[in-house]
Amino acid sequence: MITQGRLGQLIAAAEELTSFGIPVLPVKSKAKAPIPNPEDGSWWVFDDPDNVAPVFTAHPDANLAMLCGRSKDSPVLVVDIDGPSGMEKARRLGCTSGGDCWIQRTGSGDGHFQIVYYAEHGLELHRRVKPQGFDLDLIVDGYALVPPSVTRNPYQWQPGHGPTEIPLAELAGPPALLIDWWQRNQAGTSATQTSDPKSGSAFSLLGGPIPQGRRNDALCRVAGWLRLYHPEPVVLALLSCINEARCSPPLPKSEVEDIVKSVFGYAQPGVNGHPRAVVPSFQRGPDDA
Repeated sequence: MITQGRLGQLIAAAEELTSFGIPVLPVKSKAKAPIPNPEDGSWWVFDDPDNVAPVFTAHPDANLAMLCGRSKDSPVLVVDIDGPSGMEKARRLGCTSGGDCWIQRTGSGDGHFQIVYYAEHGLELHRRVKPQGFDLDLIVDGYALVPPSVTRNPYQWQPGHGPTEIPLAELAGPPALLIDWWQRNQAGTSATQTSDPKSGSAFSLLGGPIPQGRRNDALCRVAGWLRLYHPEPVVLALLSCINEARCSPPLPKSEVEDIVKSVFGYAQPGVNGHPRAVVPSFQRGPDDA
């Protein structure tokens, strides 16, 4: 039996997500298949908070999903972790609970999580299922169930990492290491490359002009590589020089600053402990804020 409390949660969650500009769709009860639009059988998508209550009132046992990826007119993407190998790989790629991201335990139970990041405009990523055998998926052109959905178990936002605690405006973008790894998978190249300048794909970007449409992504990848060796002020200085010398036309100074700030916003083995670090640990002083 569906309780009024559960229906209220369903409507409230759908209204909250659509108010953020994230489209939602109703999904069949205890399943992952969308409820088809009665008019033409397509996905029944809603992007207006005022329109969701009648739909879910008519389907009070439904699950709820949010669309993911700019191709679906959604400002978020999802890293889907389906087991221990995916969890470990995600950690190595900078996906941790220390960042400003939404994190939910999925209905599959222990060891199954989804991490929600802000999807930058122009970020060219495509969905791949279990690349290189890792239990990891990136949802950038589809949908993901969200609480109060239930499949085998209830979906649950983790404390401090839900839409009510972290506004969309403060949601972090995906880690640069994750983006770099995923794009290399898309290109069919090895994801086991190191940060050695002779083989690192980030270093190879510096060999020629970086055209419009690739500037933000390229500088993010370069910043992630530089982060392994240098503290934040040095990375900003180097990236600013690279921007002026290689980007055509150069990005605004504020955008370069935002890239560096984003790269340093997640935990990563680098200057504070990385064996290849070439400068000592750096701590911001009271006058550097």
